[in-house]
Amino acid sequence: MSTTETVIEIIVFIAMIVTSIFYIISSKPWFSIIPAITAVAHLNMIYDKEKIELYRYADWAITTPLMLLALLSQNNITKEYIHIVLFLSITMIACNFFGINETDKIKKLIWFSVGTLIFLPIAYVLYNLPIERAAAWFLLGALCVYQIVWLLRANRTIREEPTNIIYSITDAITKVGLLKMLHI
Repeated sequence: MSTTETVIEIIVFIAMIVTSIFYIISSKPWFSIIPAITAVAHLNMIYDKEKIELYRYADWAITTPLMLLALLSQNNITKEYIHIVLFLSITMIACNFFGINETDKIKKLIWFSVGTLIFLPIAYVLYNLPIERAAAWFLLGALCVYQIVWLLRANRTIREEPTNIIYSITDAITKVGLLKMLHI
């Protein structure tokens, strides 16, 4: 990890801690869980550079469903429907994790394709939410950024360092931005 990556990780860590503390004392303290998990993941990325992907995907496997839950629950979606979307999000993240760690190009492409196919119903749901529409589209845009960066990295169009920086900055913007949009 370069000095630039480390500085970005430290900034994201601090931003997530501050955001978490803000939500602990706000009217929606459960929102503090999302930036707190991300803070722990980014702190681990600073000190354990060999397992960055593991920490990143563990963070996303927890925080993405929580962000979707926050958004879907504001839209009075049934519990069954929410469970399906949350399951799909965890499965999508798992597919992308297996894909990024795959060395065989064909298997990597298969994992990405499955993850993208699973992403499509999530995108459909977010695009069509009637309440908190701006927040839904914001999250949809962020999830698209992650998918695009994943593909660029997997195809070696961009190197590991810029990938890590883009992911870290996108994490901070997504978590702070979405929670701010949902905090009424």
